[in-house]
Amino acid sequence: MEFRKKGYMRLAALLLTFCLLTTGAGVNAWAAEGDEGSGAAATDAGTGTSGLNSNLDALLHQEDSGEDENAAEGTDLEYLDVEATYESIESYGLTEADTITLQADAAAKTDGTAPTFTQTDPAYEGGMAVLSDEATGSLSWQVTVPKTGLYDIHIDYLPTVEDKSDIQRKIAFDGALPFDESGNIGFLRAWTEEADPVLDANGDEIKPKLAQVAEWDTNKVTDVDGMIETPFRYLLTAGTHTLTLEYVNADMYVGDIRLVPSEEYKTYAEVKAEYEANGYTEYTGEPVRREGEESEYRSSQILRREANSDPGTTPYVRGHVKLNTIGGYNWRAGNQLVEWVIDVPADGLYKLNMRIFQNHGEGLNVHRQITIDGEVPFAEVAAYAFGYSSKWQNETICDAEGNPYLFYLTAGQHVLGVQVKMGDSADVINGLLDINNDMSQLIRNITRVTGSEPDANFDYQLEAKVPSLMEQMTDLRDRYRYYVDFLTTHSRKVPTLANSLNTAADQLDYLIERPKKIPAKLDELTTTQTSVSTWYYNIQDQPMMIDYVQFVAPAEEVKMPKSSIWEKIVGTCVNFALSFVKDYDSVMYVSTTGEELFEGEALDVWVARSKEMCEIIQQMASEEFTPESHIGIAVNVLPSGSVGAVGSVSPLMLAVISGNVPDIALGSDSQTPVELAIRGAAYDLKNFEGYDEVASWFLPGALEPMSYQQKDASEPGQYALPENMDFKVMFYRTDIMEEIGAKVPDTWTELYNEVLPILDQNGMMFYMASDYAPFLFQLGGDYYNEDKTATALDSDVAYQAFLQWTRNYTVYDFETTADIYNHFRIGDIPLVIGGYNDYLKIMYAAPDLYGRWMIAPIPGTEQEDGTIDRTAGGASTTLMMFTDSKRKEDAWEFAKWWMSADVQYNFSTEVEATMGQEARWNSANVEAFFRLPWQNDHVPVFQEIFSQFENQPNALGGYYTARNVTNAWTRVVMNDMNPRKSWEQAIDDISNEMLRKQIEYGFTTEEEAYE
Repeated sequence: MEFRKKGYMRLAALLLTFCLLTTGAGVNAWAAEGDEGSGAAATDAGTGTSGLNSNLDALLHQEDSGEDENAAEGTDLEYLDVEATYESIESYGLTEADTITLQADAAAKTDGTAPTFTQTDPAYEGGMAVLSDEATGSLSWQVTVPKTGLYDIHIDYLPTVEDKSDIQRKIAFDGALPFDESGNIGFLRAWTEEADPVLDANGDEIKPKLAQVAEWDTNKVTDVDGMIETPFRYLLTAGTHTLTLEYVNADMYVGDIRLVPSEEYKTYAEVKAEYEANGYTEYTGEPVRREGEESEYRSSQILRREANSDPGTTPYVRGHVKLNTIGGYNWRAGNQLVEWVIDVPADGLYKLNMRIFQNHGEGLNVHRQITIDGEVPFAEVAAYAFGYSSKWQNETICDAEGNPYLFYLTAGQHVLGVQVKMGDSADVINGLLDINNDMSQLIRNITRVTGSEPDANFDYQLEAKVPSLMEQMTDLRDRYRYYVDFLTTHSRKVPTLANSLNTAADQLDYLIERPKKIPAKLDELTTTQTSVSTWYYNIQDQPMMIDYVQFVAPAEEVKMPKSSIWEKIVGTCVNFALSFVKDYDSVMYVSTTGEELFEGEALDVWVARSKEMCEIIQQMASEEFTPESHIGIAVNVLPSGSVGAVGSVSPLMLAVISGNVPDIALGSDSQTPVELAIRGAAYDLKNFEGYDEVASWFLPGALEPMSYQQKDASEPGQYALPENMDFKVMFYRTDIMEEIGAKVPDTWTELYNEVLPILDQNGMMFYMASDYAPFLFQLGGDYYNEDKTATALDSDVAYQAFLQWTRNYTVYDFETTADIYNHFRIGDIPLVIGGYNDYLKIMYAAPDLYGRWMIAPIPGTEQEDGTIDRTAGGASTTLMMFTDSKRKEDAWEFAKWWMSADVQYNFSTEVEATMGQEARWNSANVEAFFRLPWQNDHVPVFQEIFSQFENQPNALGGYYTARNVTNAWTRVVMNDMNPRKSWEQAIDDISNEMLRKQIEYGFTTEEEAYE
């Protein structure tokens, strides 16, 4: 029984495709009209761009390359559905002799001009290569196909090592994508360790950096997510076709392209028969072993050495961190590849053994494709299942009965590859995605009748008002049960996921029998749907850790090193004892060569971030900054938020009071620098040579909160630089907005008058975090007067902004709080304004929404000249220096290095490599930010947001401003107070505090203030 959803239109399209293909219509049968993009129109900034230097202005207003008029037409057909229409591979009668080779120098640009042909370094064995980059766009080859049949596509390619982002292309035939996945073809990069691990001050190993390898490789085109174990099969009819390789992201050189007749992997039984026919004998020597962490190549920067403290793991060092494994949670994403070069001593048959740790999902299998020299030796290892265990496992690659598979190897070097594939999990992943979408639709259909807060005692007659309600719920329940059975059958133990799916099925059973209970249980249904999204996401993770891999004589019994309970107790005690003497606040490390890179004391750098980030900063500084400047760096790790001086006692505040300040601090909030500057503790960065150039790297609005004019000073000083910055962006569900007929609002007026009524009619909501600033700035208001000595919130514009802000909640029923991630995935809040962290979560932790959401600038206020002002800001963390530091010039050299575009970009890529894409660093250096591999259609939105970026300034006594503005909002929205009265109370409180501080710090006297 298969539960793959196919609507009538989709089935009709597949039948039409099949008919056209079998009558020789060629690949154009796959052509489908592409979806038109939707979204708020990007307008030129009405305000907020003044003061931008020419470089920033160019970054924010560079023209988008636009859509390629020769771009391939899209399709809604998925590969598995298209593949289901194919005849068997054998029926086409193709052999290896039918391979078609397209040489690189036969490529042409789709506009008819010649592309860039070149000799590469390293050289391509096939001769000339052709450059595939953004300027080139699409490359095309004319293909003469002698015989109709199924073909794999093999592409020789060389990545450009200057870039680190994912290489993506589209492959089309005759101007159309044969199936949807052909529009997202990935090309792997190869990474290797730059050096051996170094030791930190505690004697613990620090992960070495990875360097990209410039080597030609061959991509056997398949899906980017590891859902399919074989290459894609393209059905080509006899005749002439045009193959187009369309640029999506990242440059590379392309060599020959081969269209290779598709073949099924041989079964192990077939391969074993070949062994016997060829007279291959079993190897009888010593095991050929490689430590997992010593792998030569990895396909991702995130695949670093990992430490494991089990005494049975080799090598093991008691009391210190030893990087003795590879993999773990970082080795979980589809197609991630690890390769080892194996020196094989003699021809023969070997069995493959690994020491692995796999405790994924409390019972779930993980899968790996095993290759020898890039080839899958037999079908059984195309997606080999590694079972769950809470302990280390001695895994010999074998069949279901435990009989080892044998691999024939010749003497010499071979490359063992182990690559993440989804295997049997792909069926569950696809099924959960369908369930998730159908549950979301079901809940939306119910909510349209009941509203988002139904009356549990009211009879809504849902069976009559929601078409096919019971049929939908019954179908969903049956699908839940199917995957419970599937998971139970395919796992060593019953996974927790199977139990969760069974509970969801029981819930639907209950409601099917009692439909009048549905309104009362709507929240529970919504929670279940949220859980389905999470399950769908989690099951795509396939983590596994490897201690070592080895090829072993088939007759040899393989014993796994085990650690006794006493060894574990001793190791724990030693680690505990050493914890009293180790310095965990410092991540400074020592050179393995013993070379002295600097004299004297290291610069004292406090960083309020994770230990992983601090290690990256220390490593980059020690490898790049110190050798050039001869200034040593000692990074000290502090908890996030502990280098602020506002709101509570912190290490930084105590250091300032005691006079024992660091030389530089990273990770402070944007208010602390001004508060310390007022008290003479923060140092004015404008005193340094080169400040103006450094300031030009940032948006003026990002610098504003750290600016303050001292008494008797001729101009404001700058007391910090922004390290990273948040910003506001609007997310919208393209599928839902289209379904309900709602537009993406350009202005607040459009939101109020045109969009909110449609959302309300469909039981949906809009959400944005409460923030006064966008409404104030867009109406032309400001927080303070020009010299920041008094509040400017007593203006009519400021009051109108406050009125609009509060009416969002009192009139238009905006939600005051919401979990953006979950509600956006469910779909009951299909339009939301969030921040950068929300963007990362949706982008990288909601794969179920792929292709069903988009971003836009936030709504704005239309100006008299017709432009739309979308001004808004976001919080920043900062870099600051101190008046009492004795090494200000050295600290400034570090600051310039740290905030430069190259270093910020490299730091971001290292953070992603260590912590994953969901930890992407949003540098305040604009050039570094735009170097990152953002989704192409998101870049113009970011440019628009940055062009109108403005933040609340800080002033003497200004800490009272945000507090009292929030209090005023609370009195109106929560306590139903008159807006005018509440606002006037806030203005009085703010004005009084600012005056009090003006008097305290000698800017005025009591007589002058109150006369």
